[in-house]
Amino acid sequence: TVFGRVSPEKKQWIVKAFEEEDKVTGMVGDGVNDVLALKDADCGIAMASGSDAAKQSAHIVLLDSDFSSMKEIVNEGRTIMSNIERVSVLYLTKTLYSILLCVLFIILGQTYPFIPIQLSLIGATAIGIPSFVLALEKHEDTIPRGFLRNVLRISLPAAVLLAGSLAAGELVLLLLAQACGASAGSLGEALSIPFQQTARYLQAYGDQVTEEERDAIEAVLGDMQELAGRYDPDSADPVKAQFRKSASTGDILAYLKQWAHGLFRHPGVYVEAFLAHTYGWFSPEVNNSIRYEAEYDVVSRGGLFPGAEKLLIFYYRFAARFTPLGILENVAFAVWGLFFLTCWQNSHGRGRLAAAGLPLWISFLVCMASPGFLHHARYGFPILFSILFLFGFTVTAKGNEGR
Repeated sequence: TVFGRVSPEKKQWIVKAFEEEDKVTGMVGDGVNDVLALKDADCGIAMASGSDAAKQSAHIVLLDSDFSSMKEIVNEGRTIMSNIERVSVLYLTKTLYSILLCVLFIILGQTYPFIPIQLSLIGATAIGIPSFVLALEKHEDTIPRGFLRNVLRISLPAAVLLAGSLAAGELVLLLLAQACGASAGSLGEALSIPFQQTARYLQAYGDQVTEEERDAIEAVLGDMQELAGRYDPDSADPVKAQFRKSASTGDILAYLKQWAHGLFRHPGVYVEAFLAHTYGWFSPEVNNSIRYEAEYDVVSRGGLFPGAEKLLIFYYRFAARFTPLGILENVAFAVWGLFFLTCWQNSHGRGRLAAAGLPLWISFLVCMASPGFLHHARYGFPILFSILFLFGFTVTAKGNEGR
C-alpha cells in the first residue's frame, strides 16, 4: 500500500499500527514533519542534509545522505549484536557453571575443586581471550529476536554439562577410592618435582636466597639447610617428607612464586633436577623390576580379582629368567615403543588407532609429575600392559582402502 501527502500525525499512526502488529518499524525522513514518526519508530533514520529537528530525533544519521549506505550499517549492527550475544554466552556459562558447581559440591559434601588462582587462569584462557577473538568475527545473518532466550539456550546446557561432568568425575573417584581402600593423597605428591628442584637449587645457590624467599620455602618445606641435605636425585621421598601439610593456600602460592624466581635465575639447575627425576622413563638400562613384597601388598589390597597378587608375582619371577619378558617389563622400552608406534600410526593414516593410545600418553604425562618411579614399575602399568595390545590392533587393523 502506498500513502501520499501524509500528515505528520498519520505517519505516526502508521508506525504505531505496525508496532501493534508486533512488527519492527523503520522510518526515513529529513524534515520537521517526519519528527513524530522518527521518534516512535524502532529505527529512525535521518539524512545529514535534513533539518536539525529530524537529525536530533533519529537513531541514525546518514552523513553522506545516501540510503544505499544502510546495507553496511545493518551488517555492522548485526555483527555487533551477534558478538555481544556470543560473548554473553561465555560469561553466563561461567557464572551458571560456578553456581551449579557450588550447589553440587555442597550436596556431595566435598570442598570446592578450584582455588582463586586457578579460577583466574580459567577466566583468562576460557573467557577473556576467546571473547576478544569472538568480538572480531563478522556476522551478517539475520539475528533472531529474544536475546536472553538465545543466550540461555546455549549457556545453560553447557553449564549443566560442565558442572555435571566434573561432579560425576568426583563421585566416580570417591567410589573407586572407597572400593579400592585408597586414602586421600597429599599436595606434596603433586609438587614432587618442584620440591626436588627447590632442594637442588638450595644445594647449588642457597647463598643467593633472600630472607623473603627463605620464609616462603620454610613455610612449606621446613628448614632450608635440612631440605638441601635431603636431596636425592633418584627419589623424591626424602624431600617430600618435609612437606608441611598444615601449609595454607597462601603459603603454597608464596612458595610457587619463589620457585618461579629461582627458575628464571638458574634454569639449568631446574632442568638437571627434572631430568634426574624422570630419566628412567627414557633410559632402558634403568632397572625397573618390581619389588615383589611392595607390589604384592599393593595389588592384594586393591582387590582387582582373586589371586591377582599371585599372578603378578609369578609373571615377574618368570620374566626375570627370560630375556624377552624381561625387556617387556622395562618401562623405558614400553615408552619408546609407544612413541614409535604412535609415529607410525600417524604416518600411515591410522589416526583412529593413534587416538586409542591417547589415554596412555595422558597416563605417561601424569607419571612424569609423580614422585619418581625407579624400582616402582607400577607407575608404568597402564603402558606396560597395554602397549602389546595396541601393537596387535595396529598390525591387524584394516587400512584406509577398507581391506
